[in-house]
Amino acid sequence: MKTYTLLSLSFALLCGASALKEEEAKRTAEFQSAVVSITRRFPPEKIGEKYITSSQGTAWFFQTRSHLITIEHVVTEPDLSKDGWTEVWLGQQNPDDPDDVRSERCEVRLLQIIPSEKGEGLALLELRQAFKWGKILEPAKEPCEEGDEVFSLGYVGGYLAYASGASHGIGKLDEAENTREGIPLYELTDNIDRQSFNSGASGSPILNTKGKVVGVASILLGHEYYSVSILGKNMEIGTAWGQPTHKAAPVDKLLNFKFPD
Repeated sequence: MKTYTLLSLSFALLCGASALKEEEAKRTAEFQSAVVSITRRFPPEKIGEKYITSSQGTAWFFQTRSHLITIEHVVTEPDLSKDGWTEVWLGQQNPDDPDDVRSERCEVRLLQIIPSEKGEGLALLELRQAFKWGKILEPAKEPCEEGDEVFSLGYVGGYLAYASGASHGIGKLDEAENTREGIPLYELTDNIDRQSFNSGASGSPILNTKGKVVGVASILLGHEYYSVSILGKNMEIGTAWGQPTHKAAPVDKLLNFKFPD
């Protein structure tokens, strides 16, 4: 009886994992053209740190294939020019080859920072020429409820990564870290690694199950990490399972946004 129960449980887990992979593949195929990695390269003296020669984040297409949204710190460390065009590299995974991220040298400028009442604002960028491949995303008309399912696509270490999870509502003042107060919180992982959505994923769109953007990934939560090994994979844990992993910026101010004439 015990053997039968264990076999049944193992089968259920395998079926669940297979369903998750199928959902991941479906969503990746549908939305991968909506996001790009954005890389800026600059001399060390530009940023004041000799060992830093570039910065990389994620951005997504908004209203046209000539306009991108990302999170504020992607374009302010150092500041992206509002007065002239800056050379950047936009990368996007080839739909026919997951190991191939095609890069385009482009010119962008910062149109404006759209502030948030709490936490980081959103950066609106303009491309000098429209990007060849781009799916336009729309912000959700209604905010997430706590517990709602979400997912995201972003570039981690230069390669497209998928993360899924849930909304954890708005951070409250009485939480352990009061820096979360008033800020949307989300749990985004690859279902194993609590830090999987990091290092370049800043600016990624967080989408609801209808494919509408509910937030933009900002900062990974957790300051003290410990290492564990799960299924032979070493990883660092920043927050507990069932707890938020990321701060985010809301997208409500984009709902009625109109480009200036």
